[in-house]
Amino acid sequence: MKIGHQIKVSIPYMKWKKKKVLKKCRKFKISGQYYVKEEKPSAEAMALLGNMEVKSGNYDKALTYYQKGIEKADEDSMQDLLKGEIVALEYTGDFATAKEKMAEYLAKYPTDQAALREQIFLQTR
Repeated sequence: MKIGHQIKVSIPYMKWKKKKVLKKCRKFKISGQYYVKEEKPSAEAMALLGNMEVKSGNYDKALTYYQKGIEKADEDSMQDLLKGEIVALEYTGDFATAKEKMAEYLAKYPTDQAALREQIFLQTR
């Protein structure tokens, strides 16, 4: 039921929608794994797969995707892959390596304000 500019949605509908989205994610994840094994994925595809694994809580697998993407990345996709690698390292608890990677990242991208804030966080670890 539409009310003004807001849409009111029932809780059962939201649960149904969530199940549907999760099912699609699982299906894509399986096809994504096939894609990585059978094709030559782009750096952008590896970043996307890494992001999906981070959201799923599979940080080691995400780290693998980011690192494979970095191996073949061009300058356009490198920044996102490096950021993803740092995030995955933090989630796996490898703060020492994350600090090193953050220093390298900031040497390349010194104006990234979010990374500067993240560096402060890493210094406390």
